[in-house]
Amino acid sequence: MEPKFRKKSLTRLGIVQHLYANSVNPRDENGLENNVLKIEMPHLDEDTSGPMDQEMADRAILGIQENEAQIVALIKDNLPVQWPYNRLELILKCMLISAVYELMCRRDIDQAVIISEYVNMTAAFFEGKEISFMNGLLNILAREVRGGDLQQNGAL
Repeated sequence: MEPKFRKKSLTRLGIVQHLYANSVNPRDENGLENNVLKIEMPHLDEDTSGPMDQEMADRAILGIQENEAQIVALIKDNLPVQWPYNRLELILKCMLISAVYELMCRRDIDQAVIISEYVNMTAAFFEGKEISFMNGLLNILAREVRGGDLQQNGAL
């Protein structure tokens, strides 16, 4: 049986896909694709079809564009030496950028939800050490961005 995906999970995946596509094939400055995300998620099961959360997607894409330098610097500053940024898989970078944007700018979303969503997404793309890498790094970044005890803030 295929896993059931929620609308916001699909939206996060769409955001990561958008970041990946723009990294591989950047659009010109006049292309709206740089600023908004307009894709229909495929039908995965009876509970998930149709458009993703367009407002969440647009807000994230614009927020990532506005804060990208700060987001990437935060990621680089917290990476273990054995995981240099320039050697990370592009899809892993895109997931990290999207997750850190949410940790920084979406205080209305519990950090445990953010971490869980991106760890699960990582598991859909990778089978090994990348999953524990993502979990550990996002916990460190959550502490850095939101401060305090991770258990108190609801993180994993």
